[in-house]
Amino acid sequence: MDQLTNALAFANCSITTTKAHELILDVGAQRRKELELVDTQYSNALLGVSFVTVFGICLCSLYAFYRSHMFHLHVRAEIAHLGTFILVQLFVHHCWVATTETKALPAFHGTLMDHAMDKSPTAGPCTISFAYLSYFVQETSLYVARPVLLYTSFCKCGGRKGAPEKQIMHDASGTFKPGRLTAIMGPSGSGKTTLLNLVSGRVFTGSYYGYRLLNHELTSPTDYDVFMSSQGYVEQTDTFIETMTVRESLLFSAYLRLPDSMTLREKIERVQTILRVVQLDDAANTIIGGLLSGLKGLSGGQKRRLSIATELLRLPSVLILDEPTSGLDSTSSLLLVQMLASLANQQGLTVVSTIHQPRAEIFDLFHD
Repeated sequence: MDQLTNALAFANCSITTTKAHELILDVGAQRRKELELVDTQYSNALLGVSFVTVFGICLCSLYAFYRSHMFHLHVRAEIAHLGTFILVQLFVHHCWVATTETKALPAFHGTLMDHAMDKSPTAGPCTISFAYLSYFVQETSLYVARPVLLYTSFCKCGGRKGAPEKQIMHDASGTFKPGRLTAIMGPSGSGKTTLLNLVSGRVFTGSYYGYRLLNHELTSPTDYDVFMSSQGYVEQTDTFIETMTVRESLLFSAYLRLPDSMTLREKIERVQTILRVVQLDDAANTIIGGLLSGLKGLSGGQKRRLSIATELLRLPSVLILDEPTSGLDSTSSLLLVQMLASLANQQGLTVVSTIHQPRAEIFDLFHD
């Protein structure tokens, strides 16, 4: 509990130890109820299937017995009607139980962003805090992921027992604030991408420990991962259909990512707005191009802007980028970081980026 108090104090959280303990107990109780509900569903389903199977076998045996002894036709008909009535009653009862339990589960409609807006502490600017994050990987290629459900906000993912582990990160702590462009700097292999993956909820192997908070509030690991999965994450590699134009690529992503409640006109307007934000409106009808297609199209800086535009379609509160200036010349890198700083200042986004050896002009653009 002292460790949790220090973590909250580091993240500028005005929360007492008693309240933190109560929040942990509330999260644990909620997780236990969810697991008990799942166990009840499986138990009822197995019980229902087993009972129907045994009852069907008994009916078949009785039918064969009566058939072999040549009972009166009227008696056999009455028994058959009775058996059919009992089976129908069991089927109706089983369907009613399944429907009742399904209604007890939380409904999930729309996209992940719609669900995250209900789960997140706020739908606007978001502050991400983390404390005492440590990450371990197993020193064997025969790794099998085995996620572990916890009853507290202390995140953990477990792997195979008994395998030797190597610590990659030790007690990392920090805060990413809205309206600010934050840089994560370090040499190659220092764990910059690992930290981004931990903060964005994209680590599914190894073991990691620590606290992750949204707007200085404790959340369960599940709610945190659901919220972060709806945010923007730009990887180092740009992946597109090279024969498409810039506008076609964004429209294609909009059809897949935006909710069905939006009309076609609204999606097209969203694409046009994002094109202006990332300064690609002049290249909207340009083919993306690339090595595989053999077509000459966008430059490296424009492709990186298109990757950012794709993540901005859902209007995220958080935008995380992994080495966005990698492979770009000095001018393209400067223009890209200027655009990221503009997104943080004007749009109020929480922008976090890893960067390797930036020059002075680029370094001065970062707020933290």
